[in-house]
Amino acid sequence: MMNLWLMLPLAVYAVMLWWFTAALWRYLPAPSAARATPLDVTVVVAARNEAHAVDALIESLAMQTVFGNQIQVVLADDHSTDGTAVKALEAARRHGVNLRVVSPVGRGKRAALDEALDHATTPWLAFTDADCRPAHGWLNALMQRASKPNTRLVLGQVCMTRGNTLFQQLQSVEYQSIAAITAASAAVGSVVMANGASMAVQTDVYRQAVAAGYQKRFASGDDMFLLQYIRRHMGSRAIGYVPHNEAVVFIDPEPTLHQFVRQRLRWVSKAGGYTDVAILTVAAVTSLASLALVVAVVAAFTSFATWHLLPALFILKATADLPLLLLWSSHTGQQRYLLFWFAPLQLLYPFYAVGFGLTGMILKTRWR
Repeated sequence: MMNLWLMLPLAVYAVMLWWFTAALWRYLPAPSAARATPLDVTVVVAARNEAHAVDALIESLAMQTVFGNQIQVVLADDHSTDGTAVKALEAARRHGVNLRVVSPVGRGKRAALDEALDHATTPWLAFTDADCRPAHGWLNALMQRASKPNTRLVLGQVCMTRGNTLFQQLQSVEYQSIAAITAASAAVGSVVMANGASMAVQTDVYRQAVAAGYQKRFASGDDMFLLQYIRRHMGSRAIGYVPHNEAVVFIDPEPTLHQFVRQRLRWVSKAGGYTDVAILTVAAVTSLASLALVVAVVAAFTSFATWHLLPALFILKATADLPLLLLWSSHTGQQRYLLFWFAPLQLLYPFYAVGFGLTGMILKTRWR
């Protein structure tokens, strides 16, 4: 009986991943919008102590145009102590970026974004993070997708760079699974993940979400809770996704274990606010599959009867994960080092997922 209960979550997980893979295979490469209505947009960035990274962001934004027009940028500086605002203004003058720096009265990312919203006058807002580097075609591609009828939210592709250390390379490979699930869920017509490093939303819709208090109990999650709000009130068809490599936003892996742990705990801690059925279903299936593997390993050390089941469980999960990751990494050009780290991560990931899941639900986290 125990073997059945351990096998069932993995079987459901495998079916879900195979379905996602088939949908993504038909979806890629998705064509861009053939006809695009010019849209005015403001790029919004919330920053805290990002002086080391903000110059690269401003340089990347200097390359952005929307249908040939220069963009507006609002940077909300959340009480930085390292001169982020000064560095940003210096970079904006050097690169010719129309930048406005604002300072929120309150603290935290939500307060910073709310302050930026007060200074936005365009019908669309695009969001990225201060430590990101958007590709040259990023904003134009988002706005092309936004021009399609009834679109309220557009999500873009986010790619984590490889990094220089073994630890950073493992993060990069692990992040590919997040990016792949995002794209695959878009392919089935029900996006279940969003990343605030690359998204655009109608300003009026964002104001409605803020007025409704869509994120008020959590230190982070402005992206996922906005996705959830729009899915609930406007439906999945109001959400678009842009998988094109020319529109990718690059992020770097965390340099230290401490920063990595804080980041992942922030991500996990917001799970308590999810109410959307599709988001909860994917999260539950994925979590139960990892939990089943952890339980199977523990049981194997207490009972010889379960040792024979372990290879079957891990092989089942690997045959579910590998096709999706191969398809996505081939699309992004990161396939070579994925294969090298795939097997070790398959063994480590269940313990990592269960450990962070339990810890993140208990500990209180903050944005920065």
